[in-house]
Formats: sequence, C-alpha cells, structure tokens
Amino acid sequence: MNRRMCLPTVVVRQIPVTLLVAVLFALPQAALAWGTATHVYIAKQLGHQLGLANAQEMYGATLPDFPNLLFGYAHSTYLYTQTHYEFMKLVKLAPVGYQRAMAYGFASHNEEWGADVTAHKQALVSGTGGYVNQRVPGVASALYPSVASFLTGKVSDPTSAAYQLASLLADTCIESAVDLLVSEREFKGVGLEMMLASGLRGSFAPTLLVSAYASGLAAEAGITASEAAAVITSAEAKNREYLTTYGAVLTQPDRWNLLAGMLAQLAAQVLALYPYNLTVQPEDLVPLITEGLSQAKLSVQDDYSAELVATVMKVGAELLKHRIFTSLIP
Repeated sequence: MNRRMCLPTVVVRQIPVTLLVAVLFALPQAALAWGTATHVYIAKQLGHQLGLANAQEMYGATLPDFPNLLFGYAHSTYLYTQTHYEFMKLVKLAPVGYQRAMAYGFASHNEEWGADVTAHKQALVSGTGGYVNQRVPGVASALYPSVASFLTGKVSDPTSAAYQLASLLADTCIESAVDLLVSEREFKGVGLEMMLASGLRGSFAPTLLVSAYASGLAAEAGITASEAAAVITSAEAKNREYLTTYGAVLTQPDRWNLLAGMLAQLAAQVLALYPYNLTVQPEDLVPLITEGLSQAKLSVQDDYSAELVATVMKVGAELLKHRIFTSLIP
C-alpha cells in the first residue's frame, strides 16, 4: 500500500479538485448515472468477496467512466459511448486470470444491460425511467429558489441559469447521496476498498484499454495510434488517482461535510466557465451544496437500497446470460 493510501485524512485535505471536475460536473453524457462507490459496491456483491481478484473486479467496475476525466477533450463522448456500449471489446481481450476479473467488473457497468441501465434508463423497483433521472426534477425544484437567489445580480438571466445549475447540482447531489448512504449502510468499508482497488489494480489495466479502444479513437480523432494510446493511458492514471481520493473521503466520519466542501470547490470552477463566467468563492457555495445533499438524501433514502439489490440480481443474471464469468482465482 502506498503512503497516500495509509493517510486518507491528509489526502482529503490536499485533494487536487481539478481532477474531480469532469467526473462530478462537466460532461453531460456522464450525468444521471450511478456514482463510483455504488459501482464498486455492485461489483463487490457480484464477484469474489476476498482477494486480489476482487480488487480487480471493483477497479474494473470504475473503468467505463474513465473518459469523464478527459476534461474538455473533444472525443471524450466517443470514448464514453465505446466503454458503455462496446464493452465486449475489452472483455474479449481478457479470457483468464486477474485480467478476466477486471473485465468482469468492467462489463457489470455497461449501459446496454448493466448497472447503468437502472440509473439512466429504467429503474427496476421504483417507477418509470432511470432511478436517478426520476429524482432530478424534484431535487432541482427544491433547490431552485436558493440557486436563483444566489445567481440574482450575478448573471444577466438568473431564471434560465438557475434552472440549468439547479438540475446539474441535483444530479450530482443525488449520485453523491447514494454513494454516501452506501458507505454508511450497505458497505461501510467501501472507501477503504476503493483505495485498495486503486493500489492493487493490475498493471495490465491501461494495456487492456489501449488494446480495446485506441485504434477506434485514433480513427475518430484523426491522430496516430500512439497518440490515442497516450490519451487513454493518461485518463486511466487519473481514474486510479480519483478512486484513491474519493475512497479516502468515504473513510471519514464527517464525509457528508467533506464532500459538500469538495463539491463547492468544483461548483466554483464550473461557474467560472461558460455560460456563467462567474468568480465565486467556494465557501459561499457550501450552504447551497449542503442543501442539495440534504434534499437528495431525502429523495433517495427510502428506496435506493431496494433498487441496488434488484440491480445486483439483474446484472448478475445478465452476466451469466452473456457468458461473462470472473476469474477462478480466489
């Protein structure tokens, strides 16, 4: 275990917030999905309960979202679509051993029949549409007055800007609230497991991603295969660092407050971008983010667990149906 993993409190206090912007706020194609800790929990339930193979399964479950860390990259949407729908490209490259365990976790995430379907498209136990999608309007509506008040006098059209920002904050807070609740109820060790999965991830991870997706990215972006490989390898490295950092947050007793502070820093960076172009101090946003997390918790706390249980059962059946098995190594 590396030094950063041994000192989670220090990691949290010194977090490089720019690393998390893309994951938590920036990319519209990434919105309305399960959070990272939730994917790790689902992979834990689906795969081995102990051992290095399980670390690969959990890390693999986070990898389809690695394009979110290509903040501002013109072809991140292409890569996101590839990892969420063309996931078999990677699975076929990992027939045995720990590589297979990572591919198993990777496949569990997909948006065709995997875990993200219940978040994005159709919940299994809680009504029409994706679970997270269902809750965004209600949380956004509750947040709207505070967001509008915050933006009044700062932007030329606070009404439309507040609508956009309230929806964005609602989505982020819902994902975060489910992750936080999972860390408190279903999987109290998820933060540590995330850090371990990052530290123990096989060195073959970037090679698998490059082999599966670099040639397509090169053709899509009009770049060389080596340039495409460098893009993917860099993003995978950021994914690993992100997993360690976020896991560290979830080990802390005051994780709700810590995450509110982190999200406030991220929100300040988003507001500095088009179309807001605002300079805002993160501490001024903390009450707004805290309200968002509170509203999100109220929205999900009664039924998120049943949705996750149903998701685990559904994804497990689909993995079996598609003959995608994990490593036999315990």
